[in-house]
Amino acid sequence: MKRILAIGLILIMTTLALAACGNEYDFVELGDDKKSLDIELDANKKGYSWKTTIGELDKLVLKKEKVKDGKYIAKIGTIIKSGKGKKGGRASVAFTYVNDKDPNDVYLGYVVGVGINPQGKAEIRSIDEYKVNFETTLKEDD
Repeated sequence: MKRILAIGLILIMTTLALAACGNEYDFVELGDDKKSLDIELDANKKGYSWKTTIGELDKLVLKKEKVKDGKYIAKIGTIIKSGKGKKGGRASVAFTYVNDKDPNDVYLGYVVGVGINPQGKAEIRSIDEYKVNFETTLKEDD
């Protein structure tokens, strides 16, 4: 009986620990209807701007983007296919903070992996962060 209780407590503690970790990236949220991604990234480094690249144009579309009060704000919507054979799938969208004068100088980037069901509802499955050009970035930060 003690063994079962101990295993149960371990499972509960593990679940609570994982739930507490959550999503460490707070720049992306699902829209109210879960059919869009709402993006808000800091855009306050002089000479850099956010570029959005959608990997699967048959599943996601850029609905709006703007820079307001030092923030890059974008809305990425899902595309719903109708008719026979309609299906969801996986999609990805990349956000790169690029130097306006040197496209090879990427300060920071994120790739958001999304799962989409046949009704167009999205689920955030992964977020990867990358920093590409360390030498250029380090020179500018000095």
